[in-house]
Amino acid sequence: FSCSPGKQLPMPAAFSQPATADTGKIQLNGYYASVKHLTDPLEQYSTDSPVFFTTGNRIMVIHGAYSKTDSSLFTCTYYKQVKSKDLGRYMIEGNKITAFAPIAVAIAGGTFYFTYNLNFEGTITDKNLITNWKAVPPFPKRIKKNDIEEPQNNNIFNGHDLKFVRADSAACLAAVQP
Repeated sequence: FSCSPGKQLPMPAAFSQPATADTGKIQLNGYYASVKHLTDPLEQYSTDSPVFFTTGNRIMVIHGAYSKTDSSLFTCTYYKQVKSKDLGRYMIEGNKITAFAPIAVAIAGGTFYFTYNLNFEGTITDKNLITNWKAVPPFPKRIKKNDIEEPQNNNIFNGHDLKFVRADSAACLAAVQP
């Protein structure tokens, strides 16, 4: 299994100097993720593939992270290791939220993972829910139809709901300098 940068799409001009986002529509004191209810009575829920929004229109999208096993993602120590290149940008226009962010994509049946900058979009239903979140075209030429349909990439290319999960440590991510 390999993880490396792939050939990138150029950043859309709108994201190079985005207007300051109306962060009153989203919450910044945690993250948004696919939330799955578990049968384990010790766990209220588990989260998958978290999306972090910060002030200054910065976003971090993590593919495949799972809160039961990846607890290191939710500590200030982890955020201090994050580099500016690991963050993308987001914009909010009305209830539409769009982003351009790096994310690891499973290629060739999950044999390889390459990091690509992808365009994302979703609809803000309220401060606790973003619906139909997914990567949208254009995609880098290296990403083929089989990769888009790869089950490991479901939380990238298939529209899904992101529910807010409070995690005060997410505030440490805002300290990452652009």
